[in-house]
Formats: sequence, C-alpha cells, structure tokens
Amino acid sequence: MWDELLERMSASGGSPGMLAEVFSRVALANGPVSRSVISKGGMLFRPAGLAVGTVKKAADGLVGENLLVEEGTAPERQPGPRAAALRLGDEWAIIGIHIDQQHEGPDALAGIICGLDRKPLTKLVLGEVPRKGDEHDLDRLGGEIRKLTRTLLQQLDGPRKFLGVGVEIGGHVWRGVVEDSVHAGWSKKVNLQRILADVFVDIPELKGVPGVAENDTNALAIHGYYEHSFRQERGKEPDIVLLAVLRQGVGGALILDDHTYRGVHGMAPEPGHLDVEYPEDNPAWTPPDTPSPAGPRAFGDECLCSATGRKKYGHLDTLAVPARIEGELAALKGMKVSLEKAAAEPRLLPSGDTYVASVEAVVLRRAGRALGRAIAHLINTLNPSQLVLRLPEALAKPAAGSSGIDYLDAAESELSRAYSSGLADVRGQHSLLTIQPYAERQIARDGAIASATTVFNAFIEHAHGRDGCDTPGEGGQRPGPAGGRQ
Repeated sequence: MWDELLERMSASGGSPGMLAEVFSRVALANGPVSRSVISKGGMLFRPAGLAVGTVKKAADGLVGENLLVEEGTAPERQPGPRAAALRLGDEWAIIGIHIDQQHEGPDALAGIICGLDRKPLTKLVLGEVPRKGDEHDLDRLGGEIRKLTRTLLQQLDGPRKFLGVGVEIGGHVWRGVVEDSVHAGWSKKVNLQRILADVFVDIPELKGVPGVAENDTNALAIHGYYEHSFRQERGKEPDIVLLAVLRQGVGGALILDDHTYRGVHGMAPEPGHLDVEYPEDNPAWTPPDTPSPAGPRAFGDECLCSATGRKKYGHLDTLAVPARIEGELAALKGMKVSLEKAAAEPRLLPSGDTYVASVEAVVLRRAGRALGRAIAHLINTLNPSQLVLRLPEALAKPAAGSSGIDYLDAAESELSRAYSSGLADVRGQHSLLTIQPYAERQIARDGAIASATTVFNAFIEHAHGRDGCDTPGEGGQRPGPAGGRQ
C-alpha cells in the first residue's frame, strides 16, 4: 500500500525520499507551516536547507493524496503576499495497540485511533488475553486484537483512510519480528507484522493496510521526538538515551544524531541485562538452588533471561524494577508490600537513642544503586546530550523523609562516584539528566499513542529506503539499518 501511495505522489516530480522529508518536517512543526519555512528546516534540531522548488513538488504530491492540506496563510512575517500554510491532513488516521505482558495474570491490551498529528480520535479501548497455563497465548492474541480494533473503528465519527496499525511490545523486535521477549516467553520468533496482516484481512477498512511492530521503549522515544518532549539545547548534539523503568524490566532506546539506533539486528540497547551487581563479590550471597516459590521473585533470584543450565544473576532487571523491589520486601518482611506503600514509609525509624534506616529504605537504596551503575555505563559509553529516565511516580516524586528518596539518592551517588567532578558533571557538561514520572494508569494510553506514532515513523523510514524493503524511485533495495531520522 505504501509503495502504491509513494508511486502516485512521485508523479508530481518529488522522489520518495523528498516526500518523506517534507512530510516529516510538517509533522515536526506541530502546526501550519509554509513551504519556505519547510525548505529552511527551522523545525529541525539542526536546520538543513532544501531547494524551494523541490519542496513544492513534494508538497504538491502529498496534498494530492490529502496527507497534507493547505489552509489560510502561513503564520509568519515576511514582505509580499502570504503563502498558504501546510498541515497534516484530516482524512488519514493511524491505529496504535499496546501489549503489556509484564504483569501476573492475563496480558493487557490497549488501543486507540489517532490522526496524523498524533491526537486521539477515539477513546482508549482495553482488552486482555488470558494465558494458556503459564504461557502467553499467541493463538488468542490475534483474535483479541481484531476484536479490540473493531470496537475502535465503531467510535469514529466518519470514514478514514488508514496509514497503518502499530503494535508495541516489550522485547527484541527487528523488522516486525519479535526475535526474543523474556516477558512473552514464546519459544520461537514471532512475526508480529504478519499476524497483524492476517488479523485485518477480513476488516474492510484495514484490508492491505501495513502493520508495524516495535519495541515498547523505542516507541516511546519515537513519539517523544515528534512531540518535542525531550529537552534540546543548541550547541549540543541531539543524542538522547531513554531509560524506562517498567514493572519487570528496564527498557532502553537511543536516538543518536537524529536517528533511532537499533544495532545490527534491532537489539540496541538492552540496559536491563547489564551486570550491575556481582554475586561472587559478596561472600554472604549465594544463588538459590531453586527459584522462589509461587511468590514474587526477589533480588537474589535469577534474571528472566536465564536459560536452562545458564542462570543469570545481578542484572539490572533483577534489582531496579518494581516487581523485584516488592519481591525482596515480601521475602524480608513476610508480607506483600506494594512499591507505592514501600516508597511512602519513613526512611528512618527510632531505635533506642538513635535512628536506623527502615527495611524499605535499605531495599530501595540497593535498587537505586543498581540503576545508577547502569546509567554511568551508558553515559561513559555514549556521552549523550540528554539521558531521560522514565520512572514510576512513587520513585520519581517521593515525599520528604520517605524511603522513596533513597532510590534516586543512591542512583545519583553512584553517578557521583563515576566522575571526577561529581554529579554536577553529569547534570552539566556531560549530560542532561531528566526525570519523567509516570503513573501506572497512564502506561496503556501512552503506549497505544506511541505505537500509533511508530506507523508514521515507519512510513518515513520506508520512503527513505531505510527499512530493507524495495522503495519506488530510490534505486531498489537498500538494506541499511531499520532506524532512520525521526
């Protein structure tokens, strides 16, 4: 479908790559913008000029397919007649579906339909996929996605053309295939994009519409880039690391030199499997002979990435995440304690004539220390202009005097140890460290909207010939990395 669309638009004289460039610049402008401003590239982090005539040809092609529309005059001061402004078209829409397999019980689904401007056109629709015993039921996943999508389509106030359907999932995703996911627990690679094609074949509105599968943290980073939610400063390279501390794992995404960097086969980065605590260095700690009983996994249990005969301990995923923090507290206190309750407990308790750290504070400090070590590794390796840390509200905004303070305090202490000039160096010349709190209730909505944004981004990558597919007018197959300029 995308190839046919690009071929029709190219008839106006614009190459697929130029069509993609103009389309993405209008999206990044976040509002009506003239052709002359598009050609100057002022909406880019590092402006790059394009010939006005070339921009006009590409814009004409995009307007012809209603991907862009003209309205009024451009909001700019300049002599002479005011040029018509371009904005993203209303005729097209994108669908986003969030798959959450990080919780006990059934897999959670959430879907939404957005316009090309990433603004929701429908309410969020929720669904779930019951497990098949202890496994995630791949057979039922497609059926539940179909059911959820039909419910979304019924909410629309009129017909739309669809640019694609995006699905984001926790795991190693490469060109639509889930190569590996410790949360899904599937025993083989899963071509999620092919499953989407099979799911939508009998839905008339979506027949032939491309499906796009993406890693969940990559999707958040792509969406954040288009929304300008990452702080950017002139004079600094636009190299951004996003770390998302989720329920059972720490996800990572890299935007390097304005590109989503995925590595050779889409695995970059995997911060959750960095070694941050070495059990052999602690004589008092020995790996358990068997996993924790039916209860939650604690700090000392193996990582979910462990294989038979090859157990892994001390990874970031085993220490810094809510599920492990709660598991460790359950093991120490003999009772279930939520992350929110633990973070709200006093960090110091009276003991005779003095005060001692609470159990919650000790556990959260150990978890934060592990996170700080991982962040130091990433900063030392990549030296990004910004590192964005997405944290649950309980850890990102702890109350004064609460145990939650120890999590970020311990992380920052590890960062201070890593640099000769201390933490000021991390927050200053080496990196901009930014904390983004999130509430549990917003995960599904954020993920669904982000997965919709990945459709827009994948179309741009395809038009540029960066996804390994044959692209009309771009000289045939250009394997290259799947990531492209946002």
